[in-house]
Amino acid sequence: MLKDTLSPKFRALADPTRRWYLQALQDGEVRLMEFQDIFPLGPATALYHLRVLEESGLLRSRKEGPERLYSLLPEGFKEAAAWLQRIRSTEQVPGRRSSLRFD
Repeated sequence: MLKDTLSPKFRALADPTRRWYLQALQDGEVRLMEFQDIFPLGPATALYHLRVLEESGLLRSRKEGPERLYSLLPEGFKEAAAWLQRIRSTEQVPGRRSSLRFD
């Protein structure tokens, strides 16, 4: 059976709050408390969104003393970007079916 590693990434990216979180991480690590300052969400909600992103492989976290810091995991985006690029670059020729590939 094929292991579907793309669906968790796209599911995580489907939520606008999580996309905002990813944008906030573009400049480097962000502490959990900083997310709460940037976005008006309670701690449980913030942790939920961050956990979804981490489990999908799009970000990582690490403990520094009593705090948790989050950062992007660039390699987590490569698979989704490659899949999108293949779809985007597929030539659509009338009457021709694309070769079926299940990656």
